[in-house]
Amino acid sequence: MGVQSEDVVISSKTGVKSRIFIPKINGPDRKLPVFVHYHCRGFCVGSALCIRSKIMFTSLVSKANIIAISIEYRLAPKHSLPIAYEDSWAGLEWVATHSNGLGSDPWLNDHADFGWVFLGGESVGANIAHFVSVRAGSAIMGLTG
Repeated sequence: MGVQSEDVVISSKTGVKSRIFIPKINGPDRKLPVFVHYHCRGFCVGSALCIRSKIMFTSLVSKANIIAISIEYRLAPKHSLPIAYEDSWAGLEWVATHSNGLGSDPWLNDHADFGWVFLGGESVGANIAHFVSVRAGSAIMGLTG
């Protein structure tokens, strides 16, 4: 399908990771919209790094011609809530560090169009996407950090 993926450690302190999917790029100056995804399964199972996610994102990235970033947050009951929200926020902050081209991931630095960033998920992931969207909007408005 012409899609590559890589696993990236977002925080060495917490072990939070993400998997980035990118389609074959034709040209060095090609910029693509970014889709940040939060997985489902009730805060206690599931993974951004599972085969189900890989199949789904390989197809989506290939057909939609986007960059997808699936955030892996720590799970309950080993890690109590609100840790999943905090990890997910840290994931979005990590993505945002690339908006000036100075982040740690060259795919995002070179090919992400940060004028087109979308957040989503299913079930619990949708709840998390809503949380980080509201938090990001509040931070932009100077209401929170």
